[in-house]
Amino acid sequence: MPKKLLGIVTPTTLGEHIRKVRLERKEQQQEVAKILNVNQMYLSSWEHNRKPVHPKYVESVVDYLGYVPDVTGGFDRLGTRTKLFRMKHGISHGEFLHMANIEPHTLHRIEVKKWWNIDVQERERIIKALEQADPVLGISSAG
Repeated sequence: MPKKLLGIVTPTTLGEHIRKVRLERKEQQQEVAKILNVNQMYLSSWEHNRKPVHPKYVESVVDYLGYVPDVTGGFDRLGTRTKLFRMKHGISHGEFLHMANIEPHTLHRIEVKKWWNIDVQERERIIKALEQADPVLGISSAG
């Protein structure tokens, strides 16, 4: 994507949503990085899909955006997608645990830990719960 492009027609990742809103507001990366409490290079890596947004930043990103975005590209982490899903639908940890039939430590680990290898069966249960409740967020098994 050219640097001077003023927007993304249909953002599919959380990073693309950040970039689209930042450009629409005519804000510099340095300003937004400060708002999100990350460095500018980290923000750039999100906006250009070099790294997915870690789930621990989801709340601050949603606050910045002013909306809970749909992420459809399969690039964002499973923990990010579950957190966005829960925020969008007002679903608590407990309610999601019941929906996905997973252990509490599993949801905590995917939404909080930097690197976590989740059991394949638990991953599939989570993805199935996301797909059944919100096909947009559950489209990919990427992690």
